[in-house]
Amino acid sequence: MDGFTGFRTATSEELPDAVAVMDPFHVVRLAGDALDQCRRRVQQVTCGHRGRKHDPLYAARRTLHTGAALLTDKQQARLEALSAVSEHVEVEATWGIYQRMIAAYREPGKKHGMAMMQAVIDSVASGVPATLTEIRKLGRTLRQRATDILAFLRPARHVERPHRGHQRQARTSPRQRPRIPEPDELHRTLVARSRRIQTPTTPSIAMSH
Repeated sequence: MDGFTGFRTATSEELPDAVAVMDPFHVVRLAGDALDQCRRRVQQVTCGHRGRKHDPLYAARRTLHTGAALLTDKQQARLEALSAVSEHVEVEATWGIYQRMIAAYREPGKKHGMAMMQAVIDSVASGVPATLTEIRKLGRTLRQRATDILAFLRPARHVERPHRGHQRQARTSPRQRPRIPEPDELHRTLVARSRRIQTPTTPSIAMSH
């Protein structure tokens, strides 16, 4: 489910044995929203207006949401140019959290990915500077829903299957079903019946004179 608390509350009431899992799409979306909010805030502070076509932060809005492993040379150069400006340090810090969360989900081993996500939650849950308001807000949300977030990355428990011999049921006697006659048998039966119907019976007539 997503981050709406009402869904989790309703599910726990109706299905108390169900395990709530927050899917990766909504978790990464939380980090992406924090990144966009930080970029807009820094854009307003440094330029005094909303993003425009030739503003570096506005031009890199799509690149910031691209996974680090998928960046092209042009996109990498654009991010390096943003990092060279000291006023963009808050955007760079928020982008780093965003990338760490993506890397946790892309980790092939779920156990390692779970440890990576736990490290991200611990790093943003406390000790974040007050100026990084978006990360502090994200940290509160991740801390509250940590159990649901980590449930997706928790390795599946191994359930030992019973031996095939134990699954076999005792054989029961087959039902006594009437044998279905063959087509030629049906034909002979119908012919015999038709002959009996067509053959007239000769009544015995008593002759009296």
